[in-house]
Amino acid sequence: MIDDDRDAREFVLALDDSLRLIADPLNPTTAERTYSERVVKQRLHQREFRARVIHAYGMQCAICELNVPLLLDAAHILPDRHELGQPVVQNGLSLCKLHHTAYDHNLLGITRDLEVRLDASLLRQSGGPMLLHGLQDMHGERITTPSRRRDHPDRERLAQRYLDFLAVQDRTPDTPHNARVRHGSVAVAQAGSGSSSLTLNTDPEQKALTHRSGTRMPDAPGQ
Repeated sequence: MIDDDRDAREFVLALDDSLRLIADPLNPTTAERTYSERVVKQRLHQREFRARVIHAYGMQCAICELNVPLLLDAAHILPDRHELGQPVVQNGLSLCKLHHTAYDHNLLGITRDLEVRLDASLLRQSGGPMLLHGLQDMHGERITTPSRRRDHPDRERLAQRYLDFLAVQDRTPDTPHNARVRHGSVAVAQAGSGSSSLTLNTDPEQKALTHRSGTRMPDAPGQ
């Protein structure tokens, strides 16, 4: 409750934190009223949007296939503020809490070809099984799509959203977009004519830098 009129026995509830910024909730300006109505309509649509999207994806995460409904969200591909950000299934993805948060913060991107791309900084990190299996292992995988083709994510929306992800990657040095991390090893493929690919094995028992041609590089001193 953000305001009340005791004489008229009325009170005002804010359905969104942004509505608290309205100076006089009982007497909003035309612009404030228009904004408030749009926010309320969006919030009322969220519950229906979530149900439709999660149902379309078979009650599972499109990335990791987690099938616990309480741990699933309906993520927008393009946000509400975008002109194409309508609450329709084609603008939604059923994602678990982990992947939804990563997607919203551009730590994870999805290409128009439905492939998962991970932020370069996450690919460089080492950590526990959640980082390795929950995030790094998803890099390069294709998402699961709804059984009905009409519910598939819109490719153009995915492409537009992926540009936001790439913009963040452009500010992250050192690691190529197609770097892959798999079960203790990092495979870095360098694009370009005549380029080579290297694999750095981080297994304590096999710490070696091996060229794709099959030539074993000497171990570093002390390894």
